Amino acid sequence: MHISLPIDKELNKTLKEKVVHHRERFKNLFKARYLEMLPSLIKYKNAHEVSVDFMKVEVALRNGYDVVIGETKNRNIQVIGYATSKLTSNNPEDLWSTKRLRHGDIKFIIPDYLKLDYYSEISHQDECTTGNFTVLRNKTLNYVSDYNILDHYVDELAEIVLSRYSISMQVKVTTLFLGEPNDETLLQIISDIYNGNPYIPASLLFDPEEQIYHMNNEHVAQNFQELKREYQNKISELNNMLGLNSLAVEKASGVSDTEAKSNRAYTTSNANIYLDGRNNGLEKLNKRYRLKLEAMYNDDVVSELQELEKVEDKKGGEPSNDNDTV
Repeated sequence: MHISLPIDKELNKTLKEKVVHHRERFKNLFKARYLEMLPSLIKYKNAHEVSVDFMKVEVALRNGYDVVIGETKNRNIQVIGYATSKLTSNNPEDLWSTKRLRHGDIKFIIPDYLKLDYYSEISHQDECTTGNFTVLRNKTLNYVSDYNILDHYVDELAEIVLSRYSISMQVKVTTLFLGEPNDETLLQIISDIYNGNPYIPASLLFDPEEQIYHMNNEHVAQNFQELKREYQNKISELNNMLGLNSLAVEKASGVSDTEAKSNRAYTTSNANIYLDGRNNGLEKLNKRYRLKLEAMYNDDVVSELQELEKVEDKKGGEPSNDNDTV
């Protein structure tokens, strides 16, 4: 959305609004991009065995739906709806229940002519020999949503981006002007300098020697590298929470292979939270219908993120030797 600022505002108010809009715009862009990426993180092996659009399944799971995959009258295995109840022995959150989900526990999305006369959840209680549908969940236990995770890290990243944006302005403005509040001549001079005007008209009452003070703030630019490093670290933390492998540490001298993989156990555990929620249901479906479906992380997406991190790390640090993984 294009934001038009009135031309009669003082420059300090205009810059303040620019900073605020910059932060909010980053938050919206970054969160939206990750929400777009989430459905692509997990793919399904042997998906050709069933008539299921697993991309739509991923979108539904990430939005909190427990997706029901089952048999139809034409003997296809496809998405037939979503579960309206979590009270079932197949839900790990329901520790002591012996109940199975039935026809009335499903919100159907298929037409009536494809529905079977009776639906019963496949269960390990009878070694998966009966039943005609299973339920896929986003996570085994769902105490925090993906949206909350994103919101937390987006807020932290936005503050880092805001600091970088503010520093870029501070480096640009290296001169202090002394004068009366709301001095239109002084404000016009400041505006012209900020906008790069090579010719600046001024009143005869304006004395450059008394009213202009040159500030030495070149050291402020040195903070860019540290902010960039912290930005990368926060993205790595976010990726790890989502089960994506990323660099465990980041430093100017490069990262060794051991250091890069030092958080692999934590990342794998986070990945299993999502994979187990899907494979728990797929395993029962596989056993009932002799299929070989399996949810796994999309290696293409993971490898692209890793390559991006390597490039950014190399930009921010010194060249490493052959034994370093950057």
